[in-house]
Amino acid sequence: LGRHVLGRDALGRFKASALRELLQKDIPGSSISASNSYIQVVPEVLKDADMVIVTTADWDSELALWEFKRAGAPWALLQAWSEPHAVAGHLLLSPAEGSADAIRLFDQTGRFLHPYSQWPNDGAVRLPACGASFIPGGAIGLAAIAAVVGKAAVQEISQPSDRPRWYGLLNDPPDTIKGNGGKYVGPCPPAEVAQWLNVRPWPPELLI
Repeated sequence: LGRHVLGRDALGRFKASALRELLQKDIPGSSISASNSYIQVVPEVLKDADMVIVTTADWDSELALWEFKRAGAPWALLQAWSEPHAVAGHLLLSPAEGSADAIRLFDQTGRFLHPYSQWPNDGAVRLPACGASFIPGGAIGLAAIAAVVGKAAVQEISQPSDRPRWYGLLNDPPDTIKGNGGKYVGPCPPAEVAQWLNVRPWPPELLI
């Protein structure tokens, strides 16, 4: 519940359907449909898309979308996720014009090769008794990351570009990350900056 906008009323439901209802309430004039299937099984739902945004933190679906893009899909692709405790967020944007291969920015399990922070057990926190674990988020940090995703998406739709971009948002100063048990390994932020958005192109060798 700490990693998406749906509340406990959506427990036990498909997220796609529950999110459709929430968006329909928030944006009454919109037309929204939901598909409760794996995207790699029903790629036809993307046929008429201008942009695909993936925030599932599920490597199988992310990989499938990048493979569609690599094969020449005509839509812009935007992948976004947060690091543990939402101390940082990343957004990879491949525009509709041209393409870029983000797959090489990850290892075979979907672990991003250029994180801003490192954590014991990859940030996973065990739940008592049941043996399950989760990677904590944080409402304030996730809201900041979501705002960057929304702004980048609107900008790309309204002013399309041909330049792949990597947005890296640092929500917490390195000292705060260290104080919470993590280690900061990202680029050096400007001094006296509490939150930092770094937008840069992808390395040339990743362009197709």
